[in-house]
Amino acid sequence: MGRRSNRQAACPPQRISHLPEQVPYGTVERPPVYLHERVRKPDYVSGEIPVEMYMPARY
Repeated sequence: MGRRSNRQAACPPQRISHLPEQVPYGTVERPPVYLHERVRKPDYVSGEIPVEMYMPARY
């Protein structure tokens, strides 16, 4: 097998420009989402987060 350059691997836009025209764009009807009430357990104690799980502040 020969090596392909990046120009050969990419398909020119004019070859696929007809594809978006075939997709029926429109609003999708979705049923509403209902969530149950949150269950809180008063005796639950959250443990301490290990230092390895902290993300450094970048900004």
